[in-house]
Amino acid sequence: RLLELQRNSILTEEEKKQWIDLYVNAFKKTRLFGQIATPELIKYANEIRPVGWRADGIGNGYHMNVLYPARAEELSEIWKKAPVSCESFWWLGEWQRQGWDIDGIIEKTLEWHISSFNAKSLPIPNEWQEKIKYWNSRMGYHYALDYFKCPELACSGDELSFELGIENTGVAPIYNEIPLKLRLVNGETSYIFDT
Repeated sequence: RLLELQRNSILTEEEKKQWIDLYVNAFKKTRLFGQIATPELIKYANEIRPVGWRADGIGNGYHMNVLYPARAEELSEIWKKAPVSCESFWWLGEWQRQGWDIDGIIEKTLEWHISSFNAKSLPIPNEWQEKIKYWNSRMGYHYALDYFKCPELACSGDELSFELGIENTGVAPIYNEIPLKLRLVNGETSYIFDT
């Protein structure tokens, strides 16, 4: 309804901002998104707290090549603090039937630092399984252990120090504070430490 009112210019800029204030302040513990159709309102919301952007109709040539690129560029810094989410135009089977460029769609959304994709719960074409696995392996954050250093031997009562390197192989950061935990196991005994 709000977008309909905006398109018809019934709301003033000040009224639009009042709606955004209500939205952002009413859901303090919820990850919020704004439609890419209104980048100026997403930027305004980000003055209050991190709000991501969402694009419906991904895959459609007009959306991918005409409508969304300039808006994504305008919001190009948002992904650093809030996620980017996309929803499919039609579904992947229809993309294949229409001859759409799945590789180009994947690469474009990865350039936009996509964190999630709604494929509308329909099957993925068998021929595209590996492409979608690749997409999933890059979408959002994917932390992998790069190295781990620790003493080879420790006696009871010794202080242990560990050093580890983590690599993010995804295209976006983690947005929630989730502690990395280390678990040490010795026979039947197990210890868990927050890092």
